[in-house]
Amino acid sequence: MASSEAGVPLSRVPSIQDFEIIKPISRGAFGKVYLARKKTTKDLYAIKILKKADMVRKNMVNHVLAERRVLALTRTPFVVQLFYAFASKDYLYLVMEYVIGGDLSSLLAVFGSFDEDMAKMYIAECILALEYLHSNGITHRDLKPDNMLVNAEGHIKLTDFGLSRITVPDQNDMFNWHDHKAPSLNRRHIARHPSHPPKTSTIKKSATIGSLEGKDDPAVTSARLAAAQASPPGTSQQHSTLSGRATRRHRGSSKALLGTPDYLAPELLLGIGHGEAVDWWSLGVCLFEFLTGYPPFMDEAPEAIFKNILNHDIQWPEYGLSREAHDLINKLLSREPTHRPSPTALKAHPFFQGVDWENIRNQEAPFIPSPNDNTDTSYFDGSHTI
Repeated sequence: MASSEAGVPLSRVPSIQDFEIIKPISRGAFGKVYLARKKTTKDLYAIKILKKADMVRKNMVNHVLAERRVLALTRTPFVVQLFYAFASKDYLYLVMEYVIGGDLSSLLAVFGSFDEDMAKMYIAECILALEYLHSNGITHRDLKPDNMLVNAEGHIKLTDFGLSRITVPDQNDMFNWHDHKAPSLNRRHIARHPSHPPKTSTIKKSATIGSLEGKDDPAVTSARLAAAQASPPGTSQQHSTLSGRATRRHRGSSKALLGTPDYLAPELLLGIGHGEAVDWWSLGVCLFEFLTGYPPFMDEAPEAIFKNILNHDIQWPEYGLSREAHDLINKLLSREPTHRPSPTALKAHPFFQGVDWENIRNQEAPFIPSPNDNTDTSYFDGSHTI
């Protein structure tokens, strides 16, 4: 992880010229991420680079603002850390810590599926991450294995907050783009040096809902929903006979999709308003996928996936799930959002028996990355040999 730097004037905000771009790490819906080294300190960072024209053309400005706000406001080991946010004439830059172990989607592609103990720790850490986010007015809304990074010690950090909903007023956000050339993308010309973070790790609440997006975002077009709901019942593929590796190859990478359909809660698809419970639904999908190697509503086309979600057509495996895992998945995938368990109820569930919630970050992780060197990015594409 990059360390904060002493002796740098507060007025000195870096530019992209201060970094040496080493190589690409990944490409997502909102931009490309590169491994970079700060020239003065040799610290490594992950820099997300977004083209302003693309953000405007794709109507994604609010997504970028949401991600920057969440990363700037959060102070927890369960969320990737933002060090700088700045802009040039044509690009926006988010300079974040480099999390060397890749993401759980790539790891799952290598393993095929996780054993119960491995899945248990990853899901437990996600519960703590979501508990922190929700208590501070943040709903992730795009939780999936691709957005769960593995650090050098094997523990989880959430990333990709472009679809997040934030219920804190914008005036509390003091980490803004330092750029005087593109005022249309700025709220203020204020920047904070990373060595001077807020003194508190919590976020001030407000009765005012400051959502950055419409309440039903990420939206599904009415045409696609109509197709999903009106299509006649068909014979869905029996995924229980597929290996996790083959299944994930068939799906391809979900990084290019906005609001990947496999993980969307039914209330998001129906556009009837939603809250924090959408994250617990997505977590249930992830737990199912960790244990089986495929997501529960998987099908050949997005419209069929939408239909499976709305019909609650879960592709349960014939064997391999414990009674506790089956029960927990069922609770998380409850059709009624208010019936999905709270963090307190989740922690007390028999599936998590033996989990030390207070010290989980100090426990040995089930998988610890062994990169070839500190610039190794092979865990992100699944090419690293386990």
